[in-house]
Amino acid sequence: MKGNLEKITVNQGEKAEFNVKLAGGKPKPTVKWFKEEEEIVITVETYEVVETEDTFTLIIKSAKPEHSGNYYAQLTNEAGQTNTNKALLTVNRGPVFIQVPEPLAPINKDESIRLECVVEATPKPVVNWYAFN
Repeated sequence: MKGNLEKITVNQGEKAEFNVKLAGGKPKPTVKWFKEEEEIVITVETYEVVETEDTFTLIIKSAKPEHSGNYYAQLTNEAGQTNTNKALLTVNRGPVFIQVPEPLAPINKDESIRLECVVEATPKPVVNWYAFN
């Protein structure tokens, strides 16, 4: 009885699916899903679990950044228990400004200024600066 999971990358708000295709295991095992060593509490608002003859699927209906992490399934039947490999879920999210540049007092020609901003996004964003007169 064994199964493997694939690494997944989705954009925020998209569906994320983990599929475990069984290779052996009689009788058919039961499955528990884990994220970072903690069993996932399946709620209909967030998750859907689909079982067919030889496949178990965990669906995250609308992925959020906090869903990012390592997932695995634990398969159990009368013959024993085994875990799948861990698969990383990455949830991309658009840029969000954490800190924006402060308004500046007027400066004289040839004086230097320092402008800072902090932006969070996955993957890491490219920040471009533009000057307006």
